[in-house]
Amino acid sequence: MVNEHIIREQGLDLIRYLQTLKAEDIVRIEVLPSTGAEFDADMTDEVIKIKLRRQREDGMNGSIGTQFLLSPAEDYVFSLYPSLNLNYRNNKVSLYTSLNYNLEHMLELVKDSVNYNTIDRIIGDNSVTTHSFDTQKVRIGGVYDIDNKQSIGVEFNYSSDNLKHTTHSNLDKIEAENLINISSFFN
Repeated sequence: MVNEHIIREQGLDLIRYLQTLKAEDIVRIEVLPSTGAEFDADMTDEVIKIKLRRQREDGMNGSIGTQFLLSPAEDYVFSLYPSLNLNYRNNKVSLYTSLNYNLEHMLELVKDSVNYNTIDRIIGDNSVTTHSFDTQKVRIGGVYDIDNKQSIGVEFNYSSDNLKHTTHSNLDKIEAENLINISSFFN
């Protein structure tokens, strides 16, 4: 919770959000080991309450960042996590937005060659499989300060997940100098 507002982010998105908080803006951090009746029924774990000082200065601030991971092992894997956070304040109105995109991609290359006991038969199989998973997340909101102790706000969250899996396979059979080729594609 930040300023008594529940943050419903998880994992990498929560880490990105917390990284946008400035240390000098944090007034207090409180860890509640168990939730009470004042919290939503779906909140069963510990709660971390962060109290930020009220931003009194008008203007805009934000952050932009990206994380790129690459693993060139047998399975070619990469992940890309760009993010953008913007905050704007004018008098009693505060607006904010957070845009996150997660892309994870994996390429598997499998090669098999089988030689039978007879000299005139060879079977070879090559296949390439790609897996990609991408997620887009958007958070937009605004807060109106009624006075120094009361405010009202609205927030919109959007999330979209997309999983892609493709396999391209090529089988060659050479028997008595005749070539038989079978290709397949799965999406």
